[in-house]
Amino acid sequence: MKWSRTEASADFDLACKQQYYKWRKDMSILNSNYAEIREAASRGVEQTNRIDLILEEIALEVERAKLTWGEDFDRKNTLNDWVIYSMSFAADATRMDTTLQEQETYLRKAAGLLVSAIDMLQREGFAPRHYEGQTQPESLPEIK
Repeated sequence: MKWSRTEASADFDLACKQQYYKWRKDMSILNSNYAEIREAASRGVEQTNRIDLILEEIALEVERAKLTWGEDFDRKNTLNDWVIYSMSFAADATRMDTTLQEQETYLRKAAGLLVSAIDMLQREGFAPRHYEGQTQPESLPEIK
């Protein structure tokens, strides 16, 4: 059976809607924990417990992202990609119009990407950058 462009587009739209629904569901779980974490922090919970809670939230973000993007996508990322993706979320946290909750969410996403990058590095290494493995022209200074 040959697919038409319309059928393929409808299938893609359905897949996007399903993924968006799952993402919203995952985010609602994360956001429901936000109030609990903020309350614990304001009550003066010991710093190590707060850090444990923060690390749990980052771990949840890593799992959410893995479900969204998958391992095959991650394997294609170079070190540069991981850093740029994480820094874009960190930069979003610095915008003047972000709420405290949005700032924390963006920072958690940035941290999750960096943790995922370290995980990929330790398991498989990064995808090679386009210039790695090429002979360096003598006219260029050494790249370290």
